[in-house]
Amino acid sequence: MTTNDINNLKDTTTLDLKGQVALDITTHLKQFRDESIGLRKLSEKSGIHQRTLKRLLAQENRPGYQTLVRLYSCLAESPNGGLMLKNIPERVAKEIEKRSPISTKGNLQYSEEANQEMLYDKVFAEIYCLASMSPITSEYIQYRYGMSGVETADKMLDLGVLKLTKKNTYTIGDKQIEFSPKLVKRLGLNLVEKYSKTEDVDLAEKNLIAFYAEGLSPEGYRKWLKIDQEAFYKKINVTKEEGMLGEIKTFTFMATDTMRKD
Repeated sequence: MTTNDINNLKDTTTLDLKGQVALDITTHLKQFRDESIGLRKLSEKSGIHQRTLKRLLAQENRPGYQTLVRLYSCLAESPNGGLMLKNIPERVAKEIEKRSPISTKGNLQYSEEANQEMLYDKVFAEIYCLASMSPITSEYIQYRYGMSGVETADKMLDLGVLKLTKKNTYTIGDKQIEFSPKLVKRLGLNLVEKYSKTEDVDLAEKNLIAFYAEGLSPEGYRKWLKIDQEAFYKKINVTKEEGMLGEIKTFTFMATDTMRKD
C-alpha cells in the first residue's frame, strides 16, 4: 500500500476504528496474489503476529497504541522509519495521538538501535524512563549509575532519544522508543525486581503489589482485559490533571494473561 492509497481512505467517515483498520489491511492485501502471503509479509515487516492481523481483519479486536503504530508505519511506508500522522486516516491518527505517552507533534520517529539498547541495556532503559518523567542532570545520572551512566546518556543524545535543554538537563529527545510488547514485558519485570518494595506493601499509600488467578469464561476473560485497559489509561489521564505531576518518580506495570503458551 502506498501513501496515496492511505490518503484515499481518509473519507471513510462511516467507519469506526476497527472498521478503518480492517479496510486498510484489506486494501494492502489486494496487491498480493494470495492473501496468506500478504499477511505473512505484513506480519514479518510490522512484527505483529499473523493471528492478530487476522483478528483485526475480522474486526474482532480493537487495536492498541503499539499495534496501530507498528501497522501504519508499514502501511504508510514512511521512508525514515517513522510515521507521519498526516499520511494516515484521520481517526487512526487521532487514536495514536490520544494514546501516545508523549507529544507526537504530528510525527513519530524511531531509532532501531535505541530500541535494541532499551531491550538489552537496563541502565539505558532506566535513564530513558527517568528523563521521561522530568528533566535530569548529568550529576544525578552519575550519582545513580556512575560514569558509565553518563557515557550511556551521551550515547542516548547521539541516538536522538535524549536532548539537552537550555538549563543543561537531559529530557526526552525527538526520536521515540517503540514500546513493543517484548520491551514492555522486559522493562516492567526489571523495574519490578529492582524497585518493588515488599516491606512497604501493607502500608497505606506506599505501593501496590497484588496477584489473583482464577478460571474464567471467554466473556469473563474479556471483561478482565477491558478493566485493565481502562485502568491503565485512567492512570495516564491522571497525569494530565492539574496538580498531579510532582517529584515522586513512579512506574506502573500491568499484565493479565492466560496460563497457556500458545
